[in-house]
Amino acid sequence: MKHWSEFIDNRTHATKRLAKLANSLAFDVQDKEMLLTNAKANLDRFELQICNKIAGNYKSECEYENAILGAKHKANVWNNTPTNELKNPTHKK
Repeated sequence: MKHWSEFIDNRTHATKRLAKLANSLAFDVQDKEMLLTNAKANLDRFELQICNKIAGNYKSECEYENAILGAKHKANVWNNTPTNELKNPTHKK
């Protein structure tokens, strides 16, 4: 893979070195994008497995969906609350 700067007529040795660095970074970005895509696919599969395992615990689809939405909301609040303000969600008063 060639960097676009290699097609410029007046390039210097320093420009060639920078282009090589830019190429290696472009490769790293591509690699990380593929890893991220795979990680997202794995996450989706695990989320689906969790949903399938808990679905039998609810009497209706509405109750099931409400439970998931409620749990996601609680997780969002928990994950966005500063650590010193957190209270154990399983601790009974």
